[in-house]
Amino acid sequence: MTLFAKWTPRQYTVKFVDVMNQTLVEFTDLKYNASVPTSYVNAISKVGHSYKVFHDQNLTNVWNSQNFTVTEDTVLFVDYTKNDYVLSFETNGGSTVEPIRLKFGSLIGQSHATTKSGYTFKGWFLDAGFTTPVTSETVITENMTIYAQWKEIPIAQKVTLSFETNGGTLIPQHEFQKGSLIGTEYITTKSGHTFEGRVRGCLDSQHL
Repeated sequence: MTLFAKWTPRQYTVKFVDVMNQTLVEFTDLKYNASVPTSYVNAISKVGHSYKVFHDQNLTNVWNSQNFTVTEDTVLFVDYTKNDYVLSFETNGGSTVEPIRLKFGSLIGQSHATTKSGYTFKGWFLDAGFTTPVTSETVITENMTIYAQWKEIPIAQKVTLSFETNGGTLIPQHEFQKGSLIGTEYITTKSGHTFEGRVRGCLDSQHL
């Protein structure tokens, strides 16, 4: 009579923790000599970050998933690094602002200076249609371009104030910006007459 041994592969645990020893993910179904599936490794991915995996908390012995097989319960340490992203500027005719590099999650900021002759700067926006403004809380999450919005400075219209003194001494013409107050200080005299009129109001035509 012959007896046959039956073996059941033992299952092992592979746990990924961060550098503070906080568990990220844990897998308890890996058999002896099994490789760690790619899907398991992908589970430790973190948006906006790159990472390396180590066998030790001192981060000296790099783990190679291609050459690793499970032979015991294992703890692996994941060291994350924030990615760098490029922030570019579309100044829409304003002075050039050079691209800058920022870490993932960094504040974009609102103080990137640009100027445009004849225009007032209205702010930076996340889109070319100026629907979403950059705020004090906006952060970078990928390579991004922000857009400058401008408002044209109105050109002041000049008007000329002329005087019909009706026989009085002449008063020179005066030039004003349209909409300015005229004032009442214009003096004219006429022999044998008393001046009774007053000039006041607001310029709203080319000549008054």
